[in-house]
Amino acid sequence: MLIRGLSASTLLIYNIAVLITLIFLLRRYKSNQIAIFIIILFWGGLFADMGKMVQNIYKIAVVIFAIHLPYKYYFKNEIKAVRPLWIALGAFVVFVVCVNLIVHRESPLLVFSQMYKYVVPAALFPILLHVCKHTINAYRLNRLFGEILVIQIALNVVKLVFVGGWYEGLVGSITGVAGGGAGTTLPLLGLCWFALNTNMNINNKKSIFFLIGFLFIGWMAGKRAVWLLFPILFFLLGIFVSKTISMKRILPLLLLLPLFLYLGLRFSPTLNPEKKIWGSFDPVYAWNYTMEYSAGKKDVTGDREVGAGRIGANTLLFQTFFYSGDNLSTFSRLIGLGIGHVFAPNYEDYSNRDYYLGISTRGALTGFGMFLMAFGAVGLILFILYLLRLTHYANSRNIRYIFGGVILFDFVFYNSTIVQDPALMVFMMFLIAYSNKTYNKYGEFRDITYLYKHLICK
Repeated sequence: MLIRGLSASTLLIYNIAVLITLIFLLRRYKSNQIAIFIIILFWGGLFADMGKMVQNIYKIAVVIFAIHLPYKYYFKNEIKAVRPLWIALGAFVVFVVCVNLIVHRESPLLVFSQMYKYVVPAALFPILLHVCKHTINAYRLNRLFGEILVIQIALNVVKLVFVGGWYEGLVGSITGVAGGGAGTTLPLLGLCWFALNTNMNINNKKSIFFLIGFLFIGWMAGKRAVWLLFPILFFLLGIFVSKTISMKRILPLLLLLPLFLYLGLRFSPTLNPEKKIWGSFDPVYAWNYTMEYSAGKKDVTGDREVGAGRIGANTLLFQTFFYSGDNLSTFSRLIGLGIGHVFAPNYEDYSNRDYYLGISTRGALTGFGMFLMAFGAVGLILFILYLLRLTHYANSRNIRYIFGGVILFDFVFYNSTIVQDPALMVFMMFLIAYSNKTYNKYGEFRDITYLYKHLICK
């Protein structure tokens, strides 16, 4: 019996490994409810593979846990600080819930199951802000995320051994067999975590392990984009966050950038003419493939196919909702077509251009496209305002811009895995909160590990 191309025995063995790591971390942090909640979020893939009923029970438990924590750990100053963020998200949630229940007549279960993904991380944010104000607690929570990242890398080694090669699903413990978008975004968030802990100094084996490990996660999920986005983010973090401009700093960055690109084109079967691992290095072929995949093939006149690829889909939807929109009423452009239209379509509509307003397939929809089509221009604008407000909590301007760029790039040009997966959104929120401990508003780095080990613990 095959489950999305995998044998049941292979999936069972992999999930046993995932379960073992879950038990290990839960025992290690059994007295810390905040840590337990974060661990459970990151092991959502295990429950997803147990079936729809178990997954729904898991989601309900997560919501209850998320509501319980702010009451148990009530921090007045942090609650006050995040009030503008909660108001921004609340405006979006109220708008979406009212429109979908009253106008679109959507199932309440469907509506609230979508909203939980956005509400749960926001409920935890004031706790993360409070924890990261105190060096000891910030260090311990940061160590937890480091251990989670190491386990994600290790689980991908398990996947390589038992699956035998790259597979889009099973991205560590985060996703089950369905869903591999985290294979691109987790390495990017991991790199941001690396920057906050090292100031982008690559001076030991542990640093090399993490960098290779993050790329390995992307490669095992078959993600091409990570080979381009990872070096770009690597360079931006090294230059604009560390603020140490010297040949000693710049030279490794300049040497690693072409190395990442070279390895990416040779390791990704779709980016080389031979379509195999370790194929030839052909940048022209890789560029042409990328453009056809992202924006559609050119016709005889040189124009690219309308509505094909993520760039083509974004362009078409932007024109439809904000300019022409002849096939949509003004009301529909404002409030969207409903959650069910985008997040719960029939399988046979996957490649139905009429259903998706001229877009070639559902796979071409980015977060921008999904939100615009489901929630309309009003819903999209409200959610973007929420994301922009979130980045404001980083004191360092450069970190604010770079972290905001990561979130918005994933949202506008990819499938919005960060905002759609509570575990990744909580990780992003932790990075924003933790950045205020490791960098002051002037961008000066403070080594929290050194402070903890050499000053506090003496």
